[in-house]
Amino acid sequence: MSTYPFLAVYIHIVTIPKIIEKFVL
Repeated sequence: MSTYPFLAVYIHIVTIPKIIEKFVL
């Protein structure tokens, strides 16, 4: 259960650049 916040942060770190990429392209 304590690994969930870390996983959420990891997902955000991975997803945010992709969203920015889509926004730029």
